[in-house]
Parts: sequence; structure tokens; C-alpha cells
Amino acid sequence: MRVAKGDRKVKNEAGKPADAAGWLQEAMQRCRTLAKLFGVEKPFLNAPIPGLADAELAAAVSQAGGLGVIAAQRLTPEALRKEIAELRRRTQQPFAVAVEVPPREPAPADAAKPLVEGLSELLVELGLPADMTSYRLDLHSVVPNLSSLLEAIIEIQPRAVIAVGGGFREPEAEALSKAGIL
Repeated sequence: MRVAKGDRKVKNEAGKPADAAGWLQEAMQRCRTLAKLFGVEKPFLNAPIPGLADAELAAAVSQAGGLGVIAAQRLTPEALRKEIAELRRRTQQPFAVAVEVPPREPAPADAAKPLVEGLSELLVELGLPADMTSYRLDLHSVVPNLSSLLEAIIEIQPRAVIAVGGGFREPEAEALSKAGIL
């Protein structure tokens, strides 16, 4: 550990606070910076849980001063437009949309085999099939088309978009940035 010149706060070799109070102070400052960037009063947002993070919850969080998030991971562009219309009926505050970014390549057909085999006893105990053929494990089959969803998002103009499960690729990130969406 070292003491920063002109500062009595103890820092570690990476220049970060070595104590919990210092770490918390830095974390709070990062949160305040993000809140300012998002145009909200309070540095909090709701979790983007599909089926729960809808227009009602996002509007309530936004109205309370945070960044309300609509979980669009399983929504079609049309369903997302309806959720946003409902959110905007409830509030004019900033909000975000969370989307799932599928992997570039589908996983091999047997990628989940160890998982299903490892859970087979539990599956049987629960009265569920314990073979892989009984489950749809391809993420591409349940995630809406990302490009059509992003087109709707650019039209909708949320303050931010949250990528769940992966990061945006350059063309996607550039399109959002060009539209002024964080």
C-alpha cells in the first residue's frame, strides 16, 4: 500500500482505495456520474427481468427519479412499441430498454448435454423429461431478431439500451450512438 502525495487516503498498488469507505466513496461518485449521464436524479435502475420489468415498473422507477428499464429480451418490435406507449402515457422521464444480444454463432447442438445430464436426477424427481431432445436450448429460437428490435428502439428513442448476455457489435453500437442513445 502507498499514500498518495498530498493525500492522506491509503491506496493500493493499482491506485484504488484500500479501505471500504474509500471504495464506497468512489463507487458513489461513479453512480452520480452515470445518473447525470442518463439525465436522472437518483443513481438507480430496476433489473431488466423479462415478464416483470414492464412499462408499469419502468415508469414508476423513472417517476421516482431513477432510470426505469423495460425488459425487451423476449418482446417483438410491435410488443415493445406498445410497452413504450404505455410507459410514455405514465411518465415523460428518461428510461432504458434491455435487449438480449445472442451469440454470433449458435452453440453446438450438444453444448448443454453436461448440464442436462447433471440435472437428470432432479428433472426426473420433478416429473420432467431428463433427455436433451425434450428441450429447446437454442437461444436463437427464443430471442427476437435483434436488428428489427434495434430499428424499433432507434425509432422509440430511449435514453439508453442495455445489452444483456453480451455486448453490441460495432454496427449496432454505432447505430445507437448515431441516434443519440447511450
